[in-house]
Amino acid sequence: MRLSIEDSPEFASKKNDAEVKKGQPFAELIRDYRKPLIKVIMIAMVQNIGTYIGTVFIAAYFSSILGYSKGEASTIVLIAVILAAFLIPLAGQLGSYRGGKSILRYSYLAYAVVSIPSFMLMQQGSLNLAMAGLALGMIPYALCQAGTYSVMPEFFPMHIRHPGVAFGHSVGAVIGGGSGPFLATWLIGATGNQSTPAFILCASGLLGLIVISTVRKNAPAAGDDANTHQFS
Repeated sequence: MRLSIEDSPEFASKKNDAEVKKGQPFAELIRDYRKPLIKVIMIAMVQNIGTYIGTVFIAAYFSSILGYSKGEASTIVLIAVILAAFLIPLAGQLGSYRGGKSILRYSYLAYAVVSIPSFMLMQQGSLNLAMAGLALGMIPYALCQAGTYSVMPEFFPMHIRHPGVAFGHSVGAVIGGGSGPFLATWLIGATGNQSTPAFILCASGLLGLIVISTVRKNAPAAGDDANTHQFS
């Protein structure tokens, strides 16, 4: 599928541009686009906290903390991820109508609202309720996946879009994906509270709402390539 996708007209018109080729996009990114880069890092951090707690850490949480067998834990996560595979395209379609920024706002609000009820269902000792709880958690997860990947490229003009998205997302993934499960494990051990992963997801949702409230939509570009990005 990737091999058959054509470049966007915007990129195709500039990929042979000598001025673009001899530039230093990473240096320009750090020098001129620090604020958008920080926002992309924060957006990626929130996304990866949700990903690594909601789909990776959660398997160990079911078996090691809640007492489900490894087979039961794997089944619960498998069903939830299959559900997410259907929800993410629907979230992307919704984003086509509402915009990626709105989808991110919905996802962050959902993380803040449904994470605690989701984990409460998981803690009832019922396999069916555990499935329902994690399925509920897949709603903000799916919205966040669709919104994150549609919004991030719009923070940068075409000639530095690749390093901007790649660097910003990678840094956010390291911070969020690395710290989320570690922090959840440490807090459960330190406090004995099985709901601490839900609190982390709620906090990340609130952080996302703060970040997205600072995102501004740029005026449409009028033939100026430097402004061919939607958000700042």
